[in-house]
Amino acid sequence: SNAELMYLERMSSYTLSYDGTPILCGGTMYQWPGRHMGWAYLNKHSGKHMLAVTRAARNHLAGVSGRIDFTVRRDFAAGHKWAKLLGFEIENPPGILKAFGPEGEDHIAYWRYN
Repeated sequence: SNAELMYLERMSSYTLSYDGTPILCGGTMYQWPGRHMGWAYLNKHSGKHMLAVTRAARNHLAGVSGRIDFTVRRDFAAGHKWAKLLGFEIENPPGILKAFGPEGEDHIAYWRYN
């Protein structure tokens, strides 16, 4: 349908790779005007490239207008540090989303506004 096509056209995703290995897959999904959901997947190779990964993420986020929501696994300390480096704040601290993830794990809700 036209509505589905319009929604898909407003999604943006990127893969950042080093020496042929993906080190970041991420982007934003359009929800409605002024509202987006951010997402990112990093792997064991990402750590040594975090300056480039963070720069790429910041550049993308700077071009998104409105509210951006983002979640991080509750037990992923480096993910929480990265979310804060990207300008996200915890939503209604402590922001715990019980059993939010695909494995039933808790997440913490973050948000930022551009």
